[in-house]
Amino acid sequence: MRTTRFCPDILAIGLVCWICGGGALAQDEPVEPLARVNGTAIYEKNLILDKTGISRPLQIAIDHQLIAQQAETEGIEAPESGGPQFKRMLAQEKQRKSTMLGIIYEKKLRSDLEKEVTVTKAEIDACLIEHADYFAKVNPKFHRQEARSVVTRLRKATAYGDWLKTLMADIRVTVNGDAIPSAVIDQALESAIAMQGGQRGKADQGAPLCDKITELVLASEAKARDVDPAELAGDTALVEELLAGAVLTVNGKDVVLSNMPGSENIGDQMMDSAADVMLVLNLKGQVLAAEAQEKGFDKDPETVALLAGATQKISTLADVVSSRNAFVDPALVQAYYEAHALTAESIEVTSEELDGFYVAVMRTVMGSSAEDNDALRQHLNAAKQEILPEELTDDELRSWQILITRSFLNDGGKGAFHDQVAAVKLEWTRRAHLKELRNHADIEILVDLD
Repeated sequence: MRTTRFCPDILAIGLVCWICGGGALAQDEPVEPLARVNGTAIYEKNLILDKTGISRPLQIAIDHQLIAQQAETEGIEAPESGGPQFKRMLAQEKQRKSTMLGIIYEKKLRSDLEKEVTVTKAEIDACLIEHADYFAKVNPKFHRQEARSVVTRLRKATAYGDWLKTLMADIRVTVNGDAIPSAVIDQALESAIAMQGGQRGKADQGAPLCDKITELVLASEAKARDVDPAELAGDTALVEELLAGAVLTVNGKDVVLSNMPGSENIGDQMMDSAADVMLVLNLKGQVLAAEAQEKGFDKDPETVALLAGATQKISTLADVVSSRNAFVDPALVQAYYEAHALTAESIEVTSEELDGFYVAVMRTVMGSSAEDNDALRQHLNAAKQEILPEELTDDELRSWQILITRSFLNDGGKGAFHDQVAAVKLEWTRRAHLKELRNHADIEILVDLD
């Protein structure tokens, strides 16, 4: 078993570190939304403003929100970008804080276990005899001192093992909803206790807990695909992906496996019990953190102070995620357009269409009647009406007038005409599609756009 490493790229790390280093993001006063799209509010911070004011940017933001909502309905997803990456970072940081809370709480609970252990002369003598081979390599001058240390260490390890068994006695763990047998957890627990006591050889009994998680994850995926799990087991990339997204539910609380601290090392240790020990430590942390929260230990001023750094980083990441969520991912918009044949590659311009434009241009330039002078506008308006039932605007006509002037100056020629026709057809086609979405949406404009 090996989990996928989710290492944020340099830009992501740099942005978060810069924000964290500079303190929290400025806290804006509550503001009223500019619009709502099917209940989703759009604020000024959601707009990419330009010199025209808010009207056009707001319309674009509304269109993008409609696209995002429709894309979700249709199951259209964008290629992964920075947004999901920051969400992962936020989830991982929350899990790290939970682990830290568990560690702080454990230290409090186990304070009695760390008290000075009284070691008798008989215990020291027994230790020297039992571990004669070890002490043969130690300077005789330090035999009894070292024996006292060994007995103390073993005594504390035993106490820790008893405490850990009691803590984890009733733990319930599932992976993607499938229960992990308690016997498997107990075996991993024994490995953790043995390793804590320095008994590496006894601890090295493989990784049954990790193996069971892999088995259950593969079985679930194989069932969904109606294939034998063995067919999937050989696909390393698939196994990594499934394990990275596996959700462990510990006593009712979910945690994504790849968000667990140290999970990136599990794959490197899979043939070793250290992988199971790593999971046990994480499970222990989950149990302790839940108990600490239940008893209000996380609200203790000293605990709050110890967790202040993690709390601040979570707040900062949450602000980053919220800020990025303010804008619809351009990759999602593009994916939606591709799914609905609303891209440049989907637009066809025939020779007959081009000839019609040429005739209209020549009539406008060379003709003398009022009808001739208006030929281009009439032709463009008719072409637009076939796609989008809206009148041609003055701005649209002006863009054509500029194109015609340039073509007469040999700046573009026939190719420019073709590209212009293709561009306006694409724009009109998209606007017709978006108009249909708008007609079926509940859109509230809450500001005066004039």
